[in-house]
Amino acid sequence: MNDIHHPDISLLPGLGQLLVLLAKYRVNYYFFCHPLTGDPKHSVLLKMDMPIQSINSIFERPVIVFTGAGISYDSPTCLPLGTQLVDILLNTLLSSEISAYLDNTSLRPEVVMQVLWEYTGESIFSALSILSQRPPNRIHSTIEFLRAKGKIERIMTTNLDLCHEKSSKNIKSDAVIHLHGVAGKKSTIMYALDQVSNKRAQEVCNNIQNITQNSTVVFLGYSGRDDFDIAPALRNLPSNVHFVWIDHDEQMNSWQIKQDYSISDAHFVLSGRPEGTVCYIRGNTWTFLRDWASSCGANEMVNKINAELNPQNFNSASNRNEIKYSISKSLLRLDDDIAKLVVSEFLFRYLNRSEEADQISGQIKPQNIPFARKSAYYPPVSG
Repeated sequence: MNDIHHPDISLLPGLGQLLVLLAKYRVNYYFFCHPLTGDPKHSVLLKMDMPIQSINSIFERPVIVFTGAGISYDSPTCLPLGTQLVDILLNTLLSSEISAYLDNTSLRPEVVMQVLWEYTGESIFSALSILSQRPPNRIHSTIEFLRAKGKIERIMTTNLDLCHEKSSKNIKSDAVIHLHGVAGKKSTIMYALDQVSNKRAQEVCNNIQNITQNSTVVFLGYSGRDDFDIAPALRNLPSNVHFVWIDHDEQMNSWQIKQDYSISDAHFVLSGRPEGTVCYIRGNTWTFLRDWASSCGANEMVNKINAELNPQNFNSASNRNEIKYSISKSLLRLDDDIAKLVVSEFLFRYLNRSEEADQISGQIKPQNIPFARKSAYYPPVSG
């Protein structure tokens, strides 16, 4: 059974009906010939971990692909994930002792960007311009191939990079919607806390609602942790919007439909959705996209994309170090010790670590604070 793979179950002819039948009779495994080739050598193993209510027709609706930072992580793009970007910022701007002591995984990027924005000003956004200069990877290229084939209507992304646009010379300007703006265009960026909680953020939420009406939204590389703007908007979309959520697992070479998403980052978004509107899949994002494209009869094109842009063809470590260096070099460093203390106190208070914050605060005289305006305290958002 070495040839077993997991196709996009909703795109293959008649497969949706079969899945509903299997779920009805509680069949856990089923083998059959590949529905496109009819070749028993390309047998398919489906693991039914949940009853499928609407998978039969889920891709008969307009498809919107919603992408996050995860799709821009692979080579040759090599852009940092949200927590990694926080690490780069703090390690660059603060003393090594303090940045190492902070729990960066609990710090929201919006909060870090907010406090750094208040001190460094626009330079914090200028430092992100490197994001717009990176080339696309095989995931971007396959998404664009599916869009050009008419399988995807539009692309929505929280990413600041331009990899979707760079994956094709013929892509129209309105085919990709950048919800948080574009690196290199500072006026469009919505990345700090003030920015994702203002009037423009509400316009973004309205835009999501208008574009996704009566569609299926396929989430790729997205954590669902935009708690201040996008996640609540997604959670409150009406029942005529269906979700296919791909929760990436680097250790898997396949993908499976799952029922339990309670431990997923997507839980906050998915748990609020009406019953029968969510298909939760855990597995390898590239494998899912490859199978989706293959089910459209595009094996040759998928193989070509993979041959040209396979991550193993590139020096990932070198690319990541280059990006880290570029961001660090562009930042206005906090050379003032008082500034470092002010930023550090803010972040410790955000993490509800009052003892450390009070110790730092005792070293600061208010008249020496170099901020143009004092930072308000934003408590952590639950969920």
